[in-house]
This record gives sequence, structure tokens and C-alpha cells, in this order.
Amino acid sequence: MARTRNHGVRIPDDLLTLAAHVLDIPDGASSAVVIRTALARIAGVDVSDYTPVKTGRPRGARTHRQAENGEQAA
Repeated sequence: MARTRNHGVRIPDDLLTLAAHVLDIPDGASSAVVIRTALARIAGVDVSDYTPVKTGRPRGARTHRQAENGEQAA
């Protein structure tokens, strides 16, 4: 069984486990972390500084793009 889906592409657990091992990612990391780290390494980006953080935007608040386009928040 695959652990994740990415636009309909199933990624086998064995491949994610191998990628995590090769990339020295700790056991138990989510498939999203493995994929993001692999893509960042290919691009030559250090992912240690790019930990996702909350935006601090209140629920229902519009983004700058939405405000510029006169859109409502989702």
C-alpha cells in the first residue's frame, strides 16, 4: 500500500523508506517531509530554514492577493 498520493501518483512505502534513509531523514517522518526534502536537495536548497509556520492570519481573513482582486476569503 502506498502512503501518499501526489496528483494521482502513488508512491510505494519502500521507495519513501529508501529515500528517507538516503537523505538521513529521521524514522517516522511524514511522506510530505520526505518528498519536500528530496525535491529541495535536488534544487540545492537547505530545507532546515524552511520549517512551515502559521501565518498568524485570523481564520477567514483575506490574503493580499484576494484583497487586490476583490475576492472573498475561502
